[in-house]
Amino acid sequence: MTGDDPELAPLVKELANSVLHHVKEEEGDLFKQLRTNVSRKDLTRWGEELKAAKRSAPTHPHPHAPNQPPGNALVSVAAGVADRARDKAHKATP
Repeated sequence: MTGDDPELAPLVKELANSVLHHVKEEEGDLFKQLRTNVSRKDLTRWGEELKAAKRSAPTHPHPHAPNQPPGNALVSVAAGVADRARDKAHKATP
């Protein structure tokens, strides 16, 4: 599919609507429930764990990587390291 494909616009619109619905659901109901039912200490700890996971997570898609444990965890770490090295190399080149 190319950018001028007539089937693209409805797919992009559907994707945008799905993302907006997801965000509205998270920011509205889900986050309220978390703040009500989970301690601030646990929320803070979860936030720190998420930040740590993002630091080692891949930065590019890897469609052929395994998506089941334990392979996904092992490949994800290696892919994250390789992605960050590639990202730095690309930033260093003009």
